[in-house]
Amino acid sequence: MIPVKMIVTDLDGTLLRTDKTISDYSLSVFTGCRNAGIITAVATGRLGIEVKRFVDILQPDIVITDDGAFARYNGEIIYRSELEADTTDRLLKELCSMRNIVDIVVSMENVCYWNSGHISESLDRHDAVYNDFLVPLLRKAIKIVAEIPDTNAAQSLIEKFPECTAVPYWGINRYSYLKKGTSKMNAVKAVAQILGMDPAEIAAFGDDYNDIEMIEQCGIGIAVANAIEPVLLSAKHITKSNDEDGVAAFIEANFLR
Repeated sequence: MIPVKMIVTDLDGTLLRTDKTISDYSLSVFTGCRNAGIITAVATGRLGIEVKRFVDILQPDIVITDDGAFARYNGEIIYRSELEADTTDRLLKELCSMRNIVDIVVSMENVCYWNSGHISESLDRHDAVYNDFLVPLLRKAIKIVAEIPDTNAAQSLIEKFPECTAVPYWGINRYSYLKKGTSKMNAVKAVAQILGMDPAEIAAFGDDYNDIEMIEQCGIGIAVANAIEPVLLSAKHITKSNDEDGVAAFIEANFLR
């Protein structure tokens, strides 16, 4: 058995199956971690309001959302990284002026704004508040997500907003804009410091670009078999795919025996 103090896993494409479910097997393994005294954490690009149904099922000790901009430990906020109000409003003004920008979401601590007319139909964002972003919000934002078909246009925003960092998502034309320096790994480091552990004592699972730092810098980095190539190349280990419960299978075989 490999000794670890904390296990952190991405959700979509990693712990979650393709149909966005968590298997009974994965649930039983996470229960086994708690019984063994191993802290469990999820670190996802999802907004805070989008993880509730999974957190209610999984009951992890730590929930890191918004690509590392926000972290809770047993429900209490322990870390945040926010865009300043001025940056938030200038970035939104720029996005609204760009051509072919259809979908914009702004994540804040207690509210999520979305310019969609289909909020009530959304499975995970039905609690969002409609906003067309034509009036300044005058508030700090955790993260701004936009659907931008033109990759060059998405990247050009970083030149105009050096105080921000952009996170792309594989397979979709979506980009997240966060405070510069925000990442899942930096949130993991902050949490580890609070809990008095070293990143070397943490195992991390992932599949996408925003998981690479965790996989490279935690003590044990594991990619699921369906991960994109840069993640597979970064990992020390490769486990089964998300649809084969690769996270749970690796945990059971290596950390609970």
